[in-house]
Amino acid sequence: MPPLRFLLIYGSQTGQSEAISEQIALSCGEGLHCDLKVAEGLTGEDLLKEQVVVFVVSSTGEGDPPENFEEFWNNLHDYPDLSNLNYTLLGLGDTNYTDYGGFPNSLNRFLTERGAKSFYEYQLADDAVGLEHIVEPWIEGLWDPLRAILSPAPPPPSLADKLAALSITTTEPNNVITKLIYSLEWSGEKEWSNTFPHGVDKFILPFSDGTPLEPAPVLSVTPLTSDPLVKSVFEIEIASTAAKYGPGDSFGVLCENSDGEVTTLLSRLSLSPHTPYRLQVGEGVKARLLPKHILMECTPWYAFKYTLDVHSLPKKAFLKYLGECCGDKRDGDLLKHFASKEGSSDLNEMIYSPGLTLLDLLELFPSCKPGLAGLLQFLPRLTPRYYSVSRITEQGIKFVFNIITNIRNSTSLSSPLPGVCSTYLSSLSTTSHLHIYRRKNNSFLPPSSPGPNMILIGAGTGVSPFLGFLDNVTGPYSHVTEGVDHVTEGVDHVTEGVDHVTEGVDHVTEGVDHVTEGFDHVTEGVDHVTEGVDHVTTSHVTLITGNRYRALDSVYEKEFQEHLSNERLNTWYRAFSREEGSQWRYVQDVVRDKGEEMVNAIVDKGAAVYVCGDAKGLGAGVCEAFVEMVGKWTGRSREESEVFMKKMRTTKRYCEDIWS
Repeated sequence: MPPLRFLLIYGSQTGQSEAISEQIALSCGEGLHCDLKVAEGLTGEDLLKEQVVVFVVSSTGEGDPPENFEEFWNNLHDYPDLSNLNYTLLGLGDTNYTDYGGFPNSLNRFLTERGAKSFYEYQLADDAVGLEHIVEPWIEGLWDPLRAILSPAPPPPSLADKLAALSITTTEPNNVITKLIYSLEWSGEKEWSNTFPHGVDKFILPFSDGTPLEPAPVLSVTPLTSDPLVKSVFEIEIASTAAKYGPGDSFGVLCENSDGEVTTLLSRLSLSPHTPYRLQVGEGVKARLLPKHILMECTPWYAFKYTLDVHSLPKKAFLKYLGECCGDKRDGDLLKHFASKEGSSDLNEMIYSPGLTLLDLLELFPSCKPGLAGLLQFLPRLTPRYYSVSRITEQGIKFVFNIITNIRNSTSLSSPLPGVCSTYLSSLSTTSHLHIYRRKNNSFLPPSSPGPNMILIGAGTGVSPFLGFLDNVTGPYSHVTEGVDHVTEGVDHVTEGVDHVTEGVDHVTEGVDHVTEGFDHVTEGVDHVTEGVDHVTTSHVTLITGNRYRALDSVYEKEFQEHLSNERLNTWYRAFSREEGSQWRYVQDVVRDKGEEMVNAIVDKGAAVYVCGDAKGLGAGVCEAFVEMVGKWTGRSREESEVFMKKMRTTKRYCEDIWS
């Protein structure tokens, strides 16, 4: 077996890094081969070809790279994705200098932020106390991790292999009821409309504010990102007339499963796509048990395309039913095992953790032949997806979304599972219609006062509602300008009135009226000027946004810059999680770093806080940061700070639009 090769790249200013690198190359452990190279002359392209790299570098000046590493370092910044790289790093420094280990620390942080994975602990040796105290044990411990990362790992067992090896102790989950509530009859003659949304008047629209379902023409579909390193983000503009939308409003979208999935599923179930069927409710079945989304007359194509969620995780009753539909006893026993109390841990590991869907189960258990009546009963409804209005236009509304892909783990089903609605939305064109309805507002609305104090916090597409918020904010000098216009108009009326008086007695009365009207305008204009000045001195809007990269996925950057220029937006803090040299990685880092400013805004100036993004990372992180900062800058205890933030919520001064 040939020795396992790895690349060692060094950067040396005084020769110490070079000497240590040569020592590593000469003392390679058994079965290893070191390809030793100085950084000078290498590029990021060379690094992309490698899976395992060892770096040995020192610092010079004030944390700068060695001269023979500088060109390579600069070139690396053109490569934002190093996620295929496994690396370790030995840094050399001297505590007699202010910036001890400056460049090795920068290189380690840079590699991590670009997705490279450290396979062996980064160490920084101190020349002031003797490099050998760190270098020698680091080299001695390097060989085993190198062998481990370079040796090809055996492939993990497939899900099919795990299922074949699974020992089951029970087959009948008696506590799970699978009695069918429908019987089904086919009709080869009855005409039935396959045009969506047939029968939609029978649908219950969750969280609807009562406005009717609206077929909204798609006016444009615009990609906002294009780099494969970041999520694909699109902006859609739709013509909307049935409901009046405002900043902060959201709406439900009736999405649909893909044609490919529906065709595959119907073929696997041997169902004729467009043959109509009629359902009959079984005797003694209570009305409350009937699914509200099921149409009693329909076709298989329409049911699977528009009403059933074929991506849902199967519940125990569904698994038991599928087990009862298997021709092979082993297939049936396995599915019933997952529905049993004894099979709960296996259910989580083999079904829920990989995220298996109906199509996956039908592939893994080929003898399973479920009937349509059972699928209509046990598959949940394909629920609407909700989106926030990002901007209101003359024609309608705009909103943004990103393409969702769910990666399944520990499964032989290698293809990722695309998001239902994002896949549907990305397929739309200007010949398409979206079926939407206005959602009951969850209080995620900007303040109604003309001069609001707001802190707006969002990451990724979560920044999009704030564009509408800022569009709705009255510019700081608009009242002043409007007032000046009224004063000018008033003076014009006064002048016009005097001219009428001068023209003759017949125009005296008309002239006096104009003079009076002119003075009224002057007075109104002065009031507007005063209001404008007050507005300038009281309103303040702070925006905190989070993205991965400044240049690749900053949604609505141009529009936010325009609001900075017109002073609707006063302060903009930006966090970049994978940007080298970014002051902040996450939006909650900004809240902590600017804690005194944030607390002063919410405690002393009555600012309202709006948070939009994912619940687990951003939602929880931002709330925790505010609790910490309220305690730090007001002297409150942890409990008192939590009570303060709870009151912010109940008084609608801390509002969230978050999702899991």
